[in-house]
Amino acid sequence: MDQPFKQKKPAKIFVCDMGDLFGDWVPAEWITQVSEAIAKAPWHTYLFLTKNPKRYKECTFAKNHWVGTTIEHEAHYLERSKPFWSKELADNIKFVSMEPLSSSIPIDSAFDWIIVGERSGIRYSEEQWNEVIAWTRKIIRQAKELEIPVFVKNKLGDIFPQREIPKGLT
Repeated sequence: MDQPFKQKKPAKIFVCDMGDLFGDWVPAEWITQVSEAIAKAPWHTYLFLTKNPKRYKECTFAKNHWVGTTIEHEAHYLERSKPFWSKELADNIKFVSMEPLSSSIPIDSAFDWIIVGERSGIRYSEEQWNEVIAWTRKIIRQAKELEIPVFVKNKLGDIFPQREIPKGLT
């Protein structure tokens, strides 16, 4: 928990990048402990990502805290995007990770950054791959209309070279 404080040079820290700090199974005390630890090192930029963003309301985020959610399918969009419209997160960079992209997903101005990636480690049929490409193309087009930066990962990044990052993370 003292790692951010030990690192004196400002860095981008992806908090719990291999887990979900805001999962329903995570005790509130753990979230409090992480919050207290990162408060001791405010010179870093912290990125939080969860499939359970409704728990964000339990926290107070500083401006250097970027808050995100994973939305892999359109069926999750309304539920997971709703917390990002709250005024409590108005001063934060809000992002969505559409990975693994499993359907067309609508884009709106709730988010300041979009990350897109396909499901890695599987072989798509040509029809499935073409569908993922079409969804990605639509997301990029909609994001461009709303002036939202897009970062495309994995093999999709070979097709769509968008590696845009919001101001403040560079």
